[in-house]
Amino acid sequence: MFNNIQSCIGFSFILEGTIRVYKLGDDGKDITLY
Repeated sequence: MFNNIQSCIGFSFILEGTIRVYKLGDDGKDITLY
């Protein structure tokens, strides 16, 4: 949905559910940030 090199032009508003923020590591594994 978003990329760490993109400028922020807005944000998502979540009413219900969960959000997972992660970054792809150099070894190809997901690094969960939030």
